[in-house]
Amino acid sequence: MDERIKQILGQQISGAIARDKPEEIRIKRGCMPVIRTPFGTKTVNVTVDTFIFDGIIDRAVGRSMHTQIDRISRGYINAGEGIRIGIGGTAVKEGDSIVNVKEIDTLVFRIPHDIRGICGTIYRRLTASPGSGMLIYAPPGTGKTTVIRDLAQRLAEPPSPKCVVIVDERGEIGVKQMQTNPYICVLSDYPKRDGITIGIRSLGAQYLVCDEISTEDEACAVVATQNAGVPLIATAHASDPASLMRKPSVKMMHEARVLDYYCALGRSAPDNTMHFDIKEATELDRG
Repeated sequence: MDERIKQILGQQISGAIARDKPEEIRIKRGCMPVIRTPFGTKTVNVTVDTFIFDGIIDRAVGRSMHTQIDRISRGYINAGEGIRIGIGGTAVKEGDSIVNVKEIDTLVFRIPHDIRGICGTIYRRLTASPGSGMLIYAPPGTGKTTVIRDLAQRLAEPPSPKCVVIVDERGEIGVKQMQTNPYICVLSDYPKRDGITIGIRSLGAQYLVCDEISTEDEACAVVATQNAGVPLIATAHASDPASLMRKPSVKMMHEARVLDYYCALGRSAPDNTMHFDIKEATELDRG
């Protein structure tokens, strides 16, 4: 497990899960943590009292809660190194807007995995068809972010490195290994609409990479920038093509022919191996 995650969790919890490979850790004040691994869920035999819980938050924000207020109001903490922590509590509102969260009692860690080499099937398809964009879709927790993290790095490597701009709105994609690659630029905390525009107009992107395009406003930004000819690689939560196309943002991009390929990501028992089912956009038109 990553040293930064161990440091945030503290010795008692990190020691109890040292042999596990968690993909998600759920921590609730007064309860025992629950971890999700590729092979199921497990309760950790440690009771999270107020001292432990408050210590986790303090370490996650670097003992500087006020610097995370904007993110907290949007439901998460960015703990760095691709670690996003979802938070639950009581909303503090000004009018219709959430401006803070108080009485926080739930933390959900999404654990980043920098697994190299898993994107081979997608990489070969994209490089065989230069300038093509792709949407990778799957249910939550399947590994979409892990795949695009690997793909972004592979596209920026020899023998034909491309300039890759990652619009990392929630701090989940970028990892420190990317800092040494001059072909990768990570726009951390940028709203997707702004990051996509900046990537094309100012940073010379040859590929744009981001997590889920979830709103029509974001889809409009993508459609508006396609005249620049910069392919997009993005993700979406969906279990099949029909549910994917029911998303207004995806439907808008599909009708504008922003995406050339759609890849359904799955995992196979018993070893949880990832598999990829790639289809051309025209195949989804035929249902």
